[in-house]
Amino acid sequence: MNRALVIVLSGFREGESIRYSDLFPVLRIRGLPFVRTAEVLDRLGLFVDDRAPAVDQ
Repeated sequence: MNRALVIVLSGFREGESIRYSDLFPVLRIRGLPFVRTAEVLDRLGLFVDDRAPAVDQ
């Protein structure tokens, strides 16, 4: 998980958010844990889940 955070935050600039659409492919290709990394980023106020809802009402 530390490795995932280092990779994700290495290009981070203050004031930016980290979107699902940017985060998921980077971690998936390296076999790194996505869910826990997203939880940590969310707690820090850095994560934005930009996925479209599965079912629109």
